[in-house]
Amino acid sequence: MFRAVIVFLVFIFIKMGLIAQCDPSVMPSADQKLAYRPRGNRCEGFFSPKIAAHRIRIVSFTLGEVRFEADPSEVIEVKAPAEDLKLQAIGIPNDLYYRMDVELKGNSLEWPVSDVLYQNDQSKLARNIGILAFKQEGKDKVYYPVNIQGKKTALSEPAKTIILKIVSTTRLAQVAWKIDKTGEKYRPVNGNSFKAYTPVYIRIPADLVGFQSIVIRAVEESSPNPLFLNIKVRI
Repeated sequence: MFRAVIVFLVFIFIKMGLIAQCDPSVMPSADQKLAYRPRGNRCEGFFSPKIAAHRIRIVSFTLGEVRFEADPSEVIEVKAPAEDLKLQAIGIPNDLYYRMDVELKGNSLEWPVSDVLYQNDQSKLARNIGILAFKQEGKDKVYYPVNIQGKKTALSEPAKTIILKIVSTTRLAQVAWKIDKTGEKYRPVNGNSFKAYTPVYIRIPADLVGFQSIVIRAVEESSPNPLFLNIKVRI
C-alpha cells in the first residue's frame, strides 16, 4: 500500500512539473553525483555514450549565442518564443557526454550552473553547450529559437540573429543551406573545410518568419556524395 502511494505521488509530481521525467534512452554515467537524473524540475547530468551517431545532426538552434559565465553562482535564463516546449541541452564536443531535459511550463526557465555544468571543465564553457527547443506538430518535430543568457552575461539589447549549429562525424569540404521551396537556391556557408565534431554556424536572416523547412547540404572531404539534413523550424 505504501509503495502504491509513493508511485502515485511521483506520478502527480511529474504531471505538476515538480519532478522531471527523464529520457529512458539515456544511460546515466557511473558518477552518482553528476550522473543524468532528476534535479528538481529538470533531468540533468552526464551519461554513458552510445556507439552509433548520425553523420550530420543539429546540435543548437538559438536566438543569439548561448551565453553564461563559468561561475558557480551563475543562473541561466531561458526565454522561449512559445509555451510548453521541450528543452534539451547537449554537449557539443565529441567527448562531452552531457544532457539536460526539461518540459517548459510556460515560456521561461531559470537553470543554475552549479549543479552540473560548473562541475566539469568542458561543460562550464558556454561554447560547448548546444540548446534545442522543440515540440511535435503533427508528424513534424519543429524547432523554436530560444534565448539563453546567464544573469551575469545578459545583454542590454536583445539578440536578433538566429543561429543554427550542426556537427558532422567526418570532415566536411562544403556546407550550404536553403529554404525548401521552389526556386530557392543553396546559400553557401563560409569556409572550405569544416572539422569533424566542430560546430558549423548557419545564421538565419531576421526576415525569415513563420514555419519553415530548412535543407542543409554537406559534402564530406572523403566522398563526393552529399549528405542532407532537413529541419523544420518555427521562427
